[in-house]
Amino acid sequence: MKANPLPINFACLITENLTINKLTKNVSDPVIKFLSNLNFDTKTLISNVKYNPLSPDVTVYLRNYKEWFLDIHEIELMYDECDCITVDSYPDWQFDILGFQENPHEFRIRNGRDIARYLEEKGYGIIDFNKVYFEEVEYVHYE
Repeated sequence: MKANPLPINFACLITENLTINKLTKNVSDPVIKFLSNLNFDTKTLISNVKYNPLSPDVTVYLRNYKEWFLDIHEIELMYDECDCITVDSYPDWQFDILGFQENPHEFRIRNGRDIARYLEEKGYGIIDFNKVYFEEVEYVHYE
């Protein structure tokens, strides 16, 4: 008898309402529950679950504050074929506008390391600084 793979992306079962606590604890529970509902014997599976975190693409959305500096508007972590996680707290850092506009590659590498380190310290797992991207999305005008 040949077993065929299930056409299901199990990662999508654990991304709904995903928070930092759910990322490192009980991520296998929804998958095991799903398989149990399909009448799979999950006793062996429960004892052999291993946590293997994925390295997400990170997008740092920047706000241009009156052409004086850039600051962080929002940070999102995108996992392959899954929903994204919006980071609910981020550092109050200011970035150089000219560095971002004139040499975006150097800006990304230099500041991507800091963002990756910050996210790792906050418990988001291993972040590859080469997968950190910056995008200007908002402009604060003079009032």
